[in-house]
Amino acid sequence: METSFFEVSNTASLWGLFVNAGYMTIVDEVSSIDQIYKLKIPNQEVQDEFKKLTAYYLNVNASNLNVMFNALKLAKMDDFRDKYQAMLLQLPFYHDL
Repeated sequence: METSFFEVSNTASLWGLFVNAGYMTIVDEVSSIDQIYKLKIPNQEVQDEFKKLTAYYLNVNASNLNVMFNALKLAKMDDFRDKYQAMLLQLPFYHDL
């Protein structure tokens, strides 16, 4: 049986699907009682696909999203804040719909 992560409504199931499919890797167990894990994206190819998917669903420019993520990764918080703020201002608000 094949399942697309678009079809999974439960958030826990979605992350489990990502791990089982190899799109995420478990780095550490944060809490065994609550089943909370620290995850990472295993490689650049998967990271690029997550970026494209995020840009598509947020309806934002992928290169602007990439600049924003790079600013965050490099701890350039002012650059990240400016890009993030600009992206949020482009998104429709709940009351706009």
